[in-house]
This record gives sequence, structure tokens and C-alpha cells, in this order.
Amino acid sequence: MENKSKKVFVILGIVAVVALIIAMAAYQGRKQAATPSMANLSSANTPMPGSPEASSSTSSEIVDISDAKAQIPGASLITKDNQVVNSNGVVTKTDAMPFTRTAPEIVSIAPDQLPEEVIRLEIFDNSITPSSFKVRASSSVSLAVTSADNKVHSFLFNNAIVGAIAMGLDGGQTKAVTFTAPKPGKYYFQCGIPGHASKGEAGVMEVVK
Repeated sequence: MENKSKKVFVILGIVAVVALIIAMAAYQGRKQAATPSMANLSSANTPMPGSPEASSSTSSEIVDISDAKAQIPGASLITKDNQVVNSNGVVTKTDAMPFTRTAPEIVSIAPDQLPEEVIRLEIFDNSITPSSFKVRASSSVSLAVTSADNKVHSFLFNNAIVGAIAMGLDGGQTKAVTFTAPKPGKYYFQCGIPGHASKGEAGVMEVVK
């Protein structure tokens, strides 16, 4: 009987140890699942596919800008082969999200710093002057917009193909941008402040071959 009792205690002891091991393993598994791994932490900072950050970090083309020149001081540069690039060599895209890595650089500038070849628009209360202009497809375009009535305005296109060309303007302020003209067609622009476009603050950029 004594031997049998010892055997029972030994078996119970073994069962208890196995149960303890199983319990500890289960607890450790739950703890690891609750604690992010290094791989998870790094992937948390990776942009989702299709996001503006992912597009600008993975699909941007970088070129040599040693011979590139700015038509507008501080704005995007124009290379010898007529590519519009930013100061870091990234080729700009007019359909990028405004102010992202691949969007053309927009600068605030004094009107007297603008060269003659720049297309100049003035936004007044009830109008944009001139209300239309024409450019050639794939050409580099330098455009300046001024709030000429000392009121707050904005400037944007209604077509996502040129959605990167967007700017807000304080009263009397001038902003300028250099970009590559898109494919032929008519691209309508306006002041984005509610009610302003319907009062006449609108126009069209015509792109020809």
C-alpha cells in the first residue's frame, strides 16, 4: 500500500508539473501576442500602398539637376531636356497630392521678381484676369497668381490631372509655380473659396499639341 501511495503521489506530481508547464507556455504566448515585435513596429511606419506617402516614396523618379535652372526663383527647376524637377532632383507630377514630394514646388514671391515669360493671373472680387491662357502639351509652364483685391483667395484646377497646382493666397500675396503642361484639352480653374467661382472667379487653361 505504501508503494502504491508513493506511485500515486509521483504521478500526481508529474501531472502538476506538466499542467504548470502548459499554463506558463500559454501565458507566455499571450504576452508575446500582446507585445508588438520589431517587424510589426517597423511595418507600422510603412505607408499603405496607394497612399500619397507610398506614391511619393516609391514611384518618384530622380534625375541629375546639375544643369537645371529655375525660371521662378525658389520654384521647381527645368532640366535641359525640359523636365520639371524639384530641388532634390525628383521629377514632378501634376497629378500628385499638393505639397507632397512629387508635387511642383510653389513659392511666395514679389511680382517684380517674376521674369517676363511667366504667365500672370490676378484674382479680383468677381473675376480672374486674364480668364484664359494657352500652353503647349508637355512644355514647362511658369504660372503666377496674385490676390489683387487684398482679399483672401485660393487657386486650383477642377481636374485631378493638374490637382497638384493649388495654392492659398492672402490679400495682396503672389504665389508662383513651374509645372509640366498635361495632355491637350481644356482645364478649368477657379478660386476655391465657397461662392467665389460662381461670382466669376474662374477661367480655363487650354493645352494644345
